[in-house]
Amino acid sequence: MWTEISIEHWYRCVSPSFIRFATSSEFFNYYLPSLLVAVMQSDDYLHMALDALLPTNPKNEPRAEWKAFRTSLSVEQAEAIVAFLEWVKESSPPESGEWHGADAGLSGLWN
Repeated sequence: MWTEISIEHWYRCVSPSFIRFATSSEFFNYYLPSLLVAVMQSDDYLHMALDALLPTNPKNEPRAEWKAFRTSLSVEQAEAIVAFLEWVKESSPPESGEWHGADAGLSGLWN
């Protein structure tokens, strides 16, 4: 069950973006809530959630692989991700990488 996956499971495996790329959308989308919940409980790992939610290139350009992931989510799931990104942005210092990552996600990628 996704509720049994902890932050320890996430940081012991390959990057979330690789898991997103290498598995089916159904698989990744099922486990994604466990990452978001775990990161909210231990914000030292915010970068892992952003890695899962943003395109994996320096300019965060939405390419085919990321677009397929984005469109595989329901409206409710996308709204939950927007709320998560808003939380990250509000709780991170403006000069941090986490703030900038959340800002990139909220600047057209997720809303």
